[in-house]
Parts: sequence; C-alpha cells; structure tokens
Amino acid sequence: MGIHSRPASTPPTAFGFAGAAFRNGPSPRPYNKYLEWELARYPLPGWDTGMLLDAAHRISGTGDVSLQRRIFAHVEAAVRRAGHGAVLDPWGEDLDLMRPQ
Repeated sequence: MGIHSRPASTPPTAFGFAGAAFRNGPSPRPYNKYLEWELARYPLPGWDTGMLLDAAHRISGTGDVSLQRRIFAHVEAAVRRAGHGAVLDPWGEDLDLMRPQ
C-alpha cells in the first residue's frame, strides 16, 4: 500500500470534509474509494492534497478530534469564502464544538 492507501473498510465519515471541499471544486465528489485517485489527478484549487489525504487517514485510524477541528476550520473558511455561510449559520453555537479549541 502507498502512503495514502487505505483499507476499503474506512468509514465514510472519515472523509466527510470532502463533500464540502468538492462543492467548490471543478468536479463532483468521488466515492470514498476513488478519493485519492481523483485528488491525485484533479487537485482541488486552494487545498493541499497531501494534507487532506493524510488527515482523512489519521482521522479514520484514530478519530483525532483535534485534527477534525483543524480540518473543519479550513472547510468552514472555504465554505464562507464561496458565499455559503448561510448553510452553516443555522448551526449556531454547535459550530463551536467543531471549531478548534
């Protein structure tokens, strides 16, 4: 397995950030098993592919909450820059649970 390879059983939630990232990208979000392939060939503008894949693998392997919060900070910033803050705003104070502490 390569550095970014993962078992097929990796939970989809480990790659949940990809949905928001791909909404602003040039192509639709791929199935989890093709995420690495897609990002290698069609990197998302403004995103570090290696960082995204490494984070997804660490989160799926450890559930690292601190890392999930750091990734969410990147996703939230991108979503708001793209003009979709209204999608997040109804979450209110619950957003604080997902932001870095």
